[in-house]
Amino acid sequence: MNHRSMELNRLENQEVPRRAVDRFGLLIFVAAGVVLGISIGQVPLTMALVLTVGLLAALLPFFRPVEALYLFFGYLVITTDASSGLSGDFFQIPDLDLFAGLPALGTTYLLIILGAVLFRRILWEREKLRISPKPLIPYLAIVILAAIIGMARGNDSELLRVDFMGALFPILCFYLCCQLLDTEQRIRRMLAIVMGVSAIKASILLVYYFNGRGWPYSLDAGSLSLSHVATMDSADLLAFITILLAIVSLWMARQLKGLRLAAAIAAALPAFLVIIFAYRRTQWVGLAASLGLMMWWAPPRGRIRLTMIGLFVVLWAICAAVFLGISDEHISFMGERTLSVFDKKQDSNEYHLLESQQVLRDLMGNPVMGLGLGGKHSPLGIYEDDVVPINIVHNTWLYIWMKIGLPGLVFFLWAAWMFLRRVLQHHPFRNRPLLLALASSSGLWLAMSLTGPTPWYQHQTFLIALFAAMTFVLTQKEGAHLDAD
Repeated sequence: MNHRSMELNRLENQEVPRRAVDRFGLLIFVAAGVVLGISIGQVPLTMALVLTVGLLAALLPFFRPVEALYLFFGYLVITTDASSGLSGDFFQIPDLDLFAGLPALGTTYLLIILGAVLFRRILWEREKLRISPKPLIPYLAIVILAAIIGMARGNDSELLRVDFMGALFPILCFYLCCQLLDTEQRIRRMLAIVMGVSAIKASILLVYYFNGRGWPYSLDAGSLSLSHVATMDSADLLAFITILLAIVSLWMARQLKGLRLAAAIAAALPAFLVIIFAYRRTQWVGLAASLGLMMWWAPPRGRIRLTMIGLFVVLWAICAAVFLGISDEHISFMGERTLSVFDKKQDSNEYHLLESQQVLRDLMGNPVMGLGLGGKHSPLGIYEDDVVPINIVHNTWLYIWMKIGLPGLVFFLWAAWMFLRRVLQHHPFRNRPLLLALASSSGLWLAMSLTGPTPWYQHQTFLIALFAAMTFVLTQKEGAHLDAD
């Protein structure tokens, strides 16, 4: 049998299950329509519209999983990662918990997309994974062992369940993004969606902030005290900073001109202002680290253009400060806030240091297996009313060690090394502006990992999984010439 005949047979063999899946999908669609039609007749119009939108969204992963993934991350950006314990008239759209004991709505939708892709593409159509699932096997064993240890120690069952989801779901999200965002065109579309939603959210946050309805948070520096910030949601800032990096990198590569450049600037300005008025030192340092990596990794001409952007931003910031009426006190506050990063006696810095020391002392009791999922470290006992939960630690690497033990920590250190090694193979990223931007954002990830319990916040970890997956796809050998949809 010649090569052409073998290829025709292969295509015919693939077409049979596809037609079967399409027929099965059509039956699902018709059955869902019947159920919806009956339900609409029994409920008010508003509820009928909600049911219709919900059903269409639920069916979308089966027929158009890539578009469903776009929808998921758009929802993820516009909603709030965490605002528990906060009250006030500030802007937030909570990620809904529809059913007790189940993940939030966004996470549930991600699992629906994953299930649809596993069934149709992987199990039925036998489509190959873009990334080997072999590392999942030891990692799953580590997580399951950590869950067993947590149960044996009598750890809180609710915290154990949340920790299990936090350890597993972002990894599955990474694999799903690698599978679906398999072309540069799809990656660009995803970034465009994240940019558009981020611009809308940043604009709303600024309107609330300048009207005295920002997120409640007490900040003190010298004689000035602030009670509100633009946002406290680190997932917001992660998305905003990554979009800024993408815009800068595309401009450096002369891929943003005319209307596209105007749209990018319109999206970047509110995002940049929110980053400033959030007063989050970690994100400021992370942005600086990411820009430093971009300067280091960029081609020589790109470094010149990046320097020009830096000068433009400084001039623009001065003009914005005058236009918005920002006082000298506020500018002084920003400077003092930045310098406080190096102040060991600053309240937050001191607390984080003492917290890390306490976790290390607790881990010495069982350094290999840690405290298990749902584990808590000993109270610090330095405040009478310490509201910081003891099931987290403000250092991602210690957090991982505490929850899933030394094997889990070694696994993530290995993954970080492999990621960096893969990225550096493409240095200096000539004609690869998206790869340069996404790879440079690892500076922000590092800053966040050193000062916060990143896995505790699912929106953050899902976004990092998305950006890491897109970086992985772009670093593949054919990444520079990926096909369109």
